[in-house]
Amino acid sequence: MSQRKTEILFKIYNEIQSQIRFCDTKTGFLLASTGILFGLLFDMYKHLSTEGLTNNQQVVITFSLICNIAALIIYIISVFPRQGEDHDTIFYWDKICSYKNNEYYTKVSEQEEEGVQKDLSNQICVLADICQTKMNHFKFGTFLLTLAIISAGIMYFLLYA
Repeated sequence: MSQRKTEILFKIYNEIQSQIRFCDTKTGFLLASTGILFGLLFDMYKHLSTEGLTNNQQVVITFSLICNIAALIIYIISVFPRQGEDHDTIFYWDKICSYKNNEYYTKVSEQEEEGVQKDLSNQICVLADICQTKMNHFKFGTFLLTLAIISAGIMYFLLYA
């Protein structure tokens, strides 16, 4: 029965790691998209400022640039690696690196099933917190990017309508 609990914990652990990877992949794609939009908006602003913009156009393009820059910053923050609290664990790579050649093997072999479950449960909580933070950054960055795209569309409408 105890091994079944460990298997379930490993499945949860792997699922949360997959969610973190998935979030980082989506964030990377939107980070690239945001950079492209920023280049287009900045180029538009540079060209239009020489021709003169109305107050409404200046407000809209400035708002779009601010939202775009904020989304870029949020996405960059989101993809930075995170680590949880520093405690003795057999699952976190950074902690594993601190062991000498056979110390890690000794550490793992000395673990009872219950100790593995406790350690794994702690790591699951740390990963879940990291995942939630990344997802919240992703959502907020996407909201800002959406505002930037909508305001760029409004700018286009103001220029060509």
